[in-house]
Amino acid sequence: MKRESLSEHEPKINIMRSNEAPPDVKENPFYDSEFWGRAKSPEEVYLPDSDEGISFAMAAHEIGHLVEEGAHNDASLDNFEATKKEEQRAWDKGWPYLEKYLSEYFGDNTVEQDKVPVIYSKIKDLMMQATELSQGMYVDDNSLEKVDEDQQEALLVKRRNEFFVTHGEEIKNIFDQIKDQRTGKKTDWEKYVKVVSSAIKDILIDNQKMSDTAIEPIPIGRGEQIQNENQLAEIKKVEEKALLLYKRIVAVEKEKRQKLEQELKTDKADYELVYLFQKDITELEKLENDLDDVLIELSNKQFTSFNRLVELEERIMQKGY
Repeated sequence: MKRESLSEHEPKINIMRSNEAPPDVKENPFYDSEFWGRAKSPEEVYLPDSDEGISFAMAAHEIGHLVEEGAHNDASLDNFEATKKEEQRAWDKGWPYLEKYLSEYFGDNTVEQDKVPVIYSKIKDLMMQATELSQGMYVDDNSLEKVDEDQQEALLVKRRNEFFVTHGEEIKNIFDQIKDQRTGKKTDWEKYVKVVSSAIKDILIDNQKMSDTAIEPIPIGRGEQIQNENQLAEIKKVEEKALLLYKRIVAVEKEKRQKLEQELKTDKADYELVYLFQKDITELEKLENDLDDVLIELSNKQFTSFNRLVELEERIMQKGY
């Protein structure tokens, strides 16, 4: 597959096995090398060298954290909602990058390749259940603003260990269901790393494009001091339209997810239908994120959102949502 080039300062991509995780990670009572992963940067990616289905599902999630668009950088122990959104975003953002390279791994074995999207969807849902369940481990919103990093890390360890005592069995039950998704085939590590590296390179290219084309929004009060009642009323109208579109897209996405879940519950899921549902859901979530950004800009009285909303409306019409 042809790929655009990164700059001459292309970051090194270093993918390590989950069982090579640092000692402090292995002390986590929820750690399991069969499906644990982490991607702090392209130079520090840990992925499971286990069953093919599980390994690819977790890779899609972890590399999703490397996508800069829409990242929730405020995810932390004192912000559960941001953490939950970031986990969902990583699942949804990473998959399209990895999915297009699956054929390079599986070759002509379409039977095994077709299993991966189904396993990915099931594991994504299970891991988000675990995320939802973990809410009790988090502290009050913004309560750690004046706490230094070392103290926060110590508190995280304490809260996690306490949570393991009270909810460990529930989380382990979810993890057992994840292990039930095994295909029975061990990952070919060398081929797997090559495919995941290709996906990460594409992410870095898109991150660079976003950085190169970023335009600083122009809020009211700058330049010609354009701030009057008529302009504020216009912003209000655009904001109302954006909110209606946002609610519509959320409703459509919910419907698609329900249909996907119904299909996955059947004894023999239609892989092509599952793929189409996943593709639609990914696009809908991107539209949600973009509309959310527009609403935030409008709340800050930023006129750059006007044209962005027009573009989003066109995308929504083209997709028939």
